[in-house]
Amino acid sequence: MRRLRRSVSLPLASAMALAVNLMPALAAQDTAADWPRFRGPGGLGVSPAKGLPVAWGPQENVAWKTELPGPGASSPIVVGERVFLTCYSGYGVQGQPGGSMDELKLHVVCLNANDGKIRWTKDIEPKLPEQANPREGHGYASHTPVADPERLYVFFGKSGVYAFDHGGKQLWAADVGSKTNGWGSAASPILAGDLVIVNASVESESLVALDRKTGKEVWRARGIRESWNTPIWPLPSRAKSWDSTPPRARPSGRAPRTSAGTWSRASWRTRASSTASAAARASPRWPSARAGGAT
Repeated sequence: MRRLRRSVSLPLASAMALAVNLMPALAAQDTAADWPRFRGPGGLGVSPAKGLPVAWGPQENVAWKTELPGPGASSPIVVGERVFLTCYSGYGVQGQPGGSMDELKLHVVCLNANDGKIRWTKDIEPKLPEQANPREGHGYASHTPVADPERLYVFFGKSGVYAFDHGGKQLWAADVGSKTNGWGSAASPILAGDLVIVNASVESESLVALDRKTGKEVWRARGIRESWNTPIWPLPSRAKSWDSTPPRARPSGRAPRTSAGTWSRASWRTRASSTASAAARASPRWPSARAGGAT
């Protein structure tokens, strides 16, 4: 497993640094060590790797540092020799003059994991108007990408979901809603079989499933309000509880194939029902989009 840290130095462009003693893992190109989504495989934030550094500094455990087009609150992901991340520029950058929203640009960046050299950058025109000055200043690139061995999927809130091949060719774009929120948008997409699952609570109060290959909508579950979290799939077999915020949140489970609700509980700490646990144990394989139905 490879861990990456990105620091934002403003008003300069943000930068990313890779710990020195992880270079052998990068050279091995071991796909089992990929970190292809928010919080890594399964979204659990867990790695079996040992001996990782616990401190970084300007002269400590830094193998390389690369200037990016701008800052971003998304996490970098790693697939093979490639590092993917998102950022933004032109408007709402802390430490820089406010500028005009018309100058806002969204960026998708691919770098070499071994030396930090930029392989390609794609600029995306945002759908305006965006939310002016999201709270906490996290900006307009807060959704961590997700990737499979062939494609990269990125989410930019009301500006949409985009798929690229690993060489930077755009394959499709999808619209999941046009609303904004004072807190901005931040939930990261995940993959479930043939589907890209997007929490578009901010944009349309929906959980949306898109076909991986075409970007076409397979199903949409409505009524997902005030949710900024990233979905989890598959459900960890031993998972019994989750913490949810705010206190009145209603954690819920849905079948990825059809969007049918499997459970919903309203409490600060909730236990998944036996139905959800049984479904997770009975479905060890990823679901297929072909079994889906629009809702």
